[in-house]
Amino acid sequence: MNESPVIRILNLAKWTPSGDNTQPWRFEIIDDYRIVVHIQYAQEIVVYDLNDQNTLLAIGALLLTMELAATAEGCQMHVQHRQHAQGKLLAIDIRFSLDQTIQVDPLVLEIPRRAVQRRPLSMRKLTHSQKQSLQQAAGKHYTIHWMESLPQRIRMTKLILQTTRIRLRIPEAYPVHKSIIEWNAQYSLDRIPDAALGPGPINLKIMRAVLSSWERVQFLNRYIGAAWSTSLQLDGWTALSCGAHMLMLRDQKPLTDEDFIDIGKAVQRVWLTATQLDLWQQPEMVIPIFARYISENVPFTTLTDQLQEAASAKKKLGEIIDTDTDRVVWVGRLGFGPAPTARALRLPLEKLIISKPIGQHTL
Repeated sequence: MNESPVIRILNLAKWTPSGDNTQPWRFEIIDDYRIVVHIQYAQEIVVYDLNDQNTLLAIGALLLTMELAATAEGCQMHVQHRQHAQGKLLAIDIRFSLDQTIQVDPLVLEIPRRAVQRRPLSMRKLTHSQKQSLQQAAGKHYTIHWMESLPQRIRMTKLILQTTRIRLRIPEAYPVHKSIIEWNAQYSLDRIPDAALGPGPINLKIMRAVLSSWERVQFLNRYIGAAWSTSLQLDGWTALSCGAHMLMLRDQKPLTDEDFIDIGKAVQRVWLTATQLDLWQQPEMVIPIFARYISENVPFTTLTDQLQEAASAKKKLGEIIDTDTDRVVWVGRLGFGPAPTARALRLPLEKLIISKPIGQHTL
C-alpha cells in the first residue's frame, strides 16, 4: 500500500477508541490529501448507544485523532459535515493542506499507546498539576469533577456496582455481552479479548459458559445471585483501586450530532493527555448512559424493576455532582500502574478503506 500522507494519517487514526471496539468508520480515499469518513451506525438497536450518541462520540474522537496525526505530516485538517440524510449524519468530508507553520503535536506519540486498563490501579492521588493538565485538555466548555478520597471512591464503587447489576440482568444487554468478547485471546482486532476483562482464567471459563444462553443467565441470576458476584468480580475491587474517578461535565446538555462529536473530541484529548502523564483509564459509561435513558423517558428494558434501579442510580449520580445529570458526558477511573498485557487492537487499514458507496458523491 502506497505510504501517502493520508495513509500515514489513517494508520494512526485507526487507533481511536470506540465502544466495544466497534470501529464505526470506513474511509473513502479521494487522493493523497482528501478522504471521506463514512459513519457505520449499528444496524440494530444497541442498549448502550441511545440515538447513536456513543457512535458520534467515537466519530468525534476519530476527528481529533486525525487532526493530531495530520500535524506529523505538516498539515492542517479541514472538515465539512455532509448534509444529514434520514435524520443522521452519514459522512464527513476531510481535506488536508500543507502548512509550514504547523508543529507536531506531542500527543501524536500517545495515539497508539492509549489503551483501556481494566485491572486494579494504584490508589496514589493525582497531583494538582496533573489534574490541571487534564482540565486544560478538556477545554473551556467542560469541567472535570473528581472523586478521589476513599469515601468518594466507595461512593462511586457502589454506583458502578448498581449500574453493572442492571446491565447484567436486562435481556436487552445480553446480545452485546455475548458478541463483543473474543474468547481465549490476549488481543482482538474487532472485539474485546477475554484476557483484558479482569477475572482469572477459571472465572472467564464460567463467564463464557453462562453467556452461552440468556436462559442460563436468567437462571443463575435468579437462584445464585450471579449478577452480584459477577459485578463484584468485574467492577468491585477495580472501582476502588484507582487514583480517582473522573466525571466530565459539559456546560450545557448536548442535543445535536455536532454536540456529541465535540464531546468525543474533548474526551479523546483528555485520554491522550492522561496517557502522556502515564495514567491509565477505564471508561465507566454505563452510568451516564442509563441516566440519559431515564432523563429522556426511554424504556430501555422491559423489566420495570431495572428501570426503577436505573432511576435510583440517576438520582445518586445527581447527588454526587450536585447538578443536572444530563451535563455528565463521560465517566472513567484513572490511576497509575502497569500497561495492560491484553488489549483490543484494530482492523488493518485495508479492511477499513472502501470504494465510493453507490449513490453518494464527494463534495
